[in-house]
Amino acid sequence: MDERANDDEIERQKRLLTQAVKHPVRKDILRRLMPSGTTVTADELESDKLSRTYANYHLTQLEELGAIEVAETMHEGSKVIRVFRSTAAGRRFAAD
Repeated sequence: MDERANDDEIERQKRLLTQAVKHPVRKDILRRLMPSGTTVTADELESDKLSRTYANYHLTQLEELGAIEVAETMHEGSKVIRVFRSTAAGRRFAAD
């Protein structure tokens, strides 16, 4: 891949991430993960306003865009719990 194609891909990722973090739930998730070393699970995000399934959807979207990453995977019986932390890109967008 030439340098121009790589630059185009970086710009495309930036645009996608910028668009994604405009969603209030995703912005809130990134803000919660701002302090380095902070982690969160879908269960922790679950509330009266946000189901675990919906939280997991937004976590997956942020992960696919490189704003967060899986820090740890745990198992509770048949349930898989993914623990997320922000990436440098995610912290940069949360600060905006």
